[in-house]
Amino acid sequence: MIDEFAAAFARKGVERFDASHVADVVGLIDQLGPRPKVLRRSMAFRAERRRLAERIIAWCPSPERLARWLVRVSQRFGVDNLAGYLRRAAAKGDPGTVLDSVTAPPAELSPATEKALEGPKMADSARTLAAAALAADAGLTSGAQARMQQDLRRLWALGQRDGARHTLLELLGDERDDDALRAAVGDAMPLAAARKLLEVA
Repeated sequence: MIDEFAAAFARKGVERFDASHVADVVGLIDQLGPRPKVLRRSMAFRAERRRLAERIIAWCPSPERLARWLVRVSQRFGVDNLAGYLRRAAAKGDPGTVLDSVTAPPAELSPATEKALEGPKMADSARTLAAAALAADAGLTSGAQARMQQDLRRLWALGQRDGARHTLLELLGDERDDDALRAAVGDAMPLAAARKLLEVA
């Protein structure tokens, strides 16, 4: 089911979740963990699931990274209730703490899914190279840029637009074209939202 989820987004060319994908993430959550047999307040249950999906999207906005995180957790910890584990992780952590571990095997999906993801992965590589060049031009180390992108992600998720705008402007330096913006933002926030922040800057 995790493979199908990642492959479906790859086929559509979707590299980042947006508000229209909440229902997709709800569907994934429903498949990941046990569903209560009796739902006395089904509307409240569905509303809570939607809120959880929104938190997960803010926590890990990349369908591919979310799928790899789920695979890694399942392989590494043998978690039975992935939905419950995902709920706790989205409330307090960063997916990178699990995904970027060098001591664990790679979080690989099925060969067919990996092939479907090649396009987005190549785009990610190009963005990484562009981000490194942009950081060098702005006088930022890769660590400083990563910290600023984390700040941008947090501020955007909290709705602190002024702080997010300020951080984005620091990341961008003098550049304002789409390639520079894409490299500066990374996966911290949607590109369209970043453009709108610049419009009022």
